Parts: sequence; structure tokens; C-alpha cells
Amino acid sequence: MLREIEKRILIIDDAAETREELHEMIAKQYECESSASYELALLESHEKSFLILLMRASLYQALDVEKINILKAANPNAVLILFGSRENFSFSPDEIFDFLTLPIEEEKLFFSIQKALKFCELLELKRNYQDHLEEAREKQLAEFSKTLEKTEAIYQNILKAIMQALEIRNCEPYGHSERIVTFSLRIGYELGLDKDTLKTLELGAILHDIGKIAIPDYILRKPSQTNEEEWKKMMLHPLYGQRMLKNIPFLEKAIKAVVQHHERWDGKGYPFGLKGEEIDICARILAVADAFDSMTSDETYRLGSSYEEAITRMEKLAGTQFDPAIVEALKNIPKEDWEILHELSLKEKKELTSYQAIVSELVYSKSRVDTIH
Repeated sequence: MLREIEKRILIIDDAAETREELHEMIAKQYECESSASYELALLESHEKSFLILLMRASLYQALDVEKINILKAANPNAVLILFGSRENFSFSPDEIFDFLTLPIEEEKLFFSIQKALKFCELLELKRNYQDHLEEAREKQLAEFSKTLEKTEAIYQNILKAIMQALEIRNCEPYGHSERIVTFSLRIGYELGLDKDTLKTLELGAILHDIGKIAIPDYILRKPSQTNEEEWKKMMLHPLYGQRMLKNIPFLEKAIKAVVQHHERWDGKGYPFGLKGEEIDICARILAVADAFDSMTSDETYRLGSSYEEAITRMEKLAGTQFDPAIVEALKNIPKEDWEILHELSLKEKKELTSYQAIVSELVYSKSRVDTIH
């Protein structure tokens, strides 16, 4: 069972008026305490731990590294949100989750808090996932088969929750993560992949962007184009994903899809510059599914392309960015299948089911009517 995290917030501000205003706003929805100094905040943290530390930037800037580490140690699962003026103030984005400028609007404040809580839930899910994995390893060999079946069901649910949390954090269109998985599997069925490879493809597609956990928000959410230095950091996310998953035995095969999904057929991708069939088959499928959904999805500042326009663009990229055989498989799949999978991705699920089951039902069902949800 997943541990329930306590959504408790601590305001640290030496300006009484602002501190009281923030407390009044936050207390409408969350348990909240406030302190006028670092010392008082530390005392509060000894009484109870907090999930969000909302701190005036000038107070944070006045602290040395040792004091910051002590406060973090007292709140080991907390994220730090600063507020104040950014003028003449610098900080490491890896240390700060968000920065709010004064005066703080209530809508922006709650949006930042909700983002932080989602991020904390994601980290807690990851910790729970590791706990369940350790528990599974300790099961007796005689019970292994039965235990594995139950444990994998738990893993699947946790992985789906991680995927959905990543979608929120990365500001991706709703349903994008699910479509990457189901689109990839539909291509896999078209190519005639065996059951084990389809399972690997499903897990790889679910986790392909998990490395973005390590990418700072100021890069992921940057409204303008990233600069060269920021792009170099972004290009590390496949390697971060590989590092996060490398010690999880049942994900051993899926890791290739995670670390290679930005490789290109012509060898101009990253992080390794692999070429052609050097690239894992699941990674090649994932790259096509991801690009196709990005082309056809609406975003904040642009409308998605039509199915026909996206297919034409994919044809032009076959042989350079994408494996031509996989693009051909994409073209051979009925447009109706994409429409059904897209519609399913936008529906709230009444019960958990495997994505492979959804796609299998679509492929083999003669009626093809809302069979899943």
C-alpha cells in the first residue's frame, strides 16, 4: 500500500504582514504553519515535518550552506519555493523548485503549490516502488510465480502513476503519455512483435521520459527556445533515465528504449549517435510514436496537424530520423485505430488495465466499439 504523504506547508518570512497574508491564503486549502526566522522554522520542523518550505528569498540568501542543509535534513522530503525580488539574486535551479515574485497572486501561489505537491507525490511513488521491489526479492522461491504476478500488477499501477505525474510536470498535452504507449504497442502489433518484446515496449514507453525528473524546471517549462547550454542539459535525460532504472531487474530490457529513444536512423541522434539497426527496435518504434503524437496534438501556441499531414511529414523523415520500415508500419495502420486510441487517452479510466490489453482488444476485436472503458 502506498504511504500517504502529509501535505503540510511552512512559511518562513520575517515580514509579518506578508507572512500573515500568505498564511491566510494557504490555510484555505492546506495545513500551514509560519515562522518569522530560520531558527523558529527549525523549531517548527522538529515538531513536525513539512512537504513545502515557502521562504523569503532574502532570508534564504542570508543562510550559509550548513544551515540550509540542517533545515533540509529536518524536512527530508520537502521542496523549496522562494518568493521576493529576483534583482541581484542568484540561486541554483537544482536547489529551488520555484520562485514567486512579489506581490504574490493567489492563483499563482496555488498553482506553484500544486506543482510542488505533484512532484513530491512522484518522488514518494518512486520510494514506494523501490520498497515493493525489495519486498518482492525476499519472497520464497516456492511462491515466486504467484508473488511475481501480484507484484507486477503493483509495479504497473505505480509506473502509470509516475508516467501521469511526469506528464503534469513536463506540461505535456493531456493523454500524451498514454498515447505514446498505446501508439507504440499498435505499431508493435503491426510489425508482429512477440509477447515478450511487446511487454518490453510497453514498459519502455511508460518510462521513456523518467530521466526528465533530473532536468530543472526552468529548462522544462521555459516559454522561449532553450539556449545551447540548456539544450545540452536536456539531452542528458535519457542517460539520467538509464541511471535511475539500471538496478531494477525486470526493467533491464526496457532500459534500452529509455536511453535510446532520441537516437536517429541516420546516426545524428543522442546520446550515443547510434545508427540504423544498432538502435533497439523498441526505441525506434517509440521515436516514431512520440513524433506522430506530437505532430497531431494541440499545444498552447499551435494546433496539431491532421492525420494526413502528419503521415506526410513522417514519410519525409523516413530514412533520416526514423526507421523506414516502422514508418511504413505506421502508414499501414487504419486511421480509425489512431482515432480510437486518441479518444481513449482522453477518457478517465474507471479501472486500471494494461495498455497491452487495450491495444490487443483493438487489434483483435471485430466490433471495435468502446470495449475497454
